Amino acid sequence: MGRALIGQTGLVDGLLIALLCHGHVLVEGVPGLAKTTAVRSFARVLGLSFLRVQFTPDLLPADVLGTQVYEPATGELVGGLYGVQIGRLFAGESMFHAATDASKVSLVHLVDWLRATGATLLDVQWRTDHLASLGVIQIPRSEYLELLAEAVA
Repeated sequence: MGRALIGQTGLVDGLLIALLCHGHVLVEGVPGLAKTTAVRSFARVLGLSFLRVQFTPDLLPADVLGTQVYEPATGELVGGLYGVQIGRLFAGESMFHAATDASKVSLVHLVDWLRATGATLLDVQWRTDHLASLGVIQIPRSEYLELLAEAVA
């Protein structure tokens, strides 16, 4: 990797950390910095799949949605959940908390908003014990694909 990505040690380190933590990576920068080449090479070296979503000014902020939780006393952002809505599908991409239960509060508000807008599928990517405690269930792939087709139709 080091020979293919000269001068990108910070990016490679970040990709490795995300991989080990089962996380996601948002690579930002001006055009021409070989961001796509770096991530594609990283995936190829490790035998992983590579998917790319290009966030351009015509995509943000309207298509990336979410909820945020702020600490009332300080106004500090302490939790949130972000993703992309396509039709009646909301695909969650990032959930975080810097204060106890802030991500739970964010999810509750997101679900309320999705119900009000007629969403039928909230994809959380994978079921964790934390999400299961909030009602998330894992379903068979075939059932998911049926629900997905209905949601984006």
